[in-house]
Amino acid sequence: MAQLARAARTMTQLSAAGADFADTVLKMGESTVAAGAVIGHRVALGAQAMHDPLNVDSGEFTLMSTEKVAAFTAASQAVLGEWQTMQHEMMKFALGQFAGCFRAACDVASSLSPDQALAAQRRWAVESLARANSHTMKLTALSAGISGLALAPVHETVTDNARRLGRPLAAAE
Repeated sequence: MAQLARAARTMTQLSAAGADFADTVLKMGESTVAAGAVIGHRVALGAQAMHDPLNVDSGEFTLMSTEKVAAFTAASQAVLGEWQTMQHEMMKFALGQFAGCFRAACDVASSLSPDQALAAQRRWAVESLARANSHTMKLTALSAGISGLALAPVHETVTDNARRLGRPLAAAE
């Protein structure tokens, strides 16, 4: 019964990771379309600025750099935070494996018969593989989410810009 429950948890984690990937792919597509619209609008603004430099929309030109810095800073912070979580998970795994090896060595050394020693070794192998599976699933879920976390601030900025710049000029004023 425990194996069935473990398999169900694993499938749930893999399904969640797949959903994260699918959501990220969707947002990447939206970001790509929005970026094309924003770039097109801003290229036209640049052409207008070259033609009539005294009537430049300086606010929009300022946003071109400040919003990128803000979005990519937020994306970097999200990625670094997730990397810390992944590193913590790896350390938990390594320490758990070390403790399991130490416990198994003590159990084998204190065994009174070869059967007890083999049972201790078998217990260690099963526990070790279970820990590896558990941590692999956690790392898979964290890895699946990291791209979405990195994309989120960029996606928000570019789609907001596309909506804002997509309005007719009379409505924007």
